[in-house]
Amino acid sequence: MTKDWYNKETGDKAIFEDSEDMSKWSDFQETRPPSPPFLVADQRAVRDKILADSDAWATADRITDEIKVYRQALRDVPAQDGFPWDHNWPTVPSVMTNG
Repeated sequence: MTKDWYNKETGDKAIFEDSEDMSKWSDFQETRPPSPPFLVADQRAVRDKILADSDAWATADRITDEIKVYRQALRDVPAQDGFPWDHNWPTVPSVMTNG
């Protein structure tokens, strides 16, 4: 079996065997450390840039339900469990990548 441990500084997850002597890994802990403010701000800035880049697709003559769902999913990224360490960016609608 394995167990998840987290780097104390970065919050990155690592997987160790249950038999591993964790005293050798003093830079890891069982729980994820609190999110540093800079990481939250960085991830929100990325989200804001993606939203701004999609603004041109949000005009009355171009917006589709797929684009509306995508833009709402972007707004909801910070509410995902695991944010800002682990989260999923929504898939860009094909109309935005092919148009």
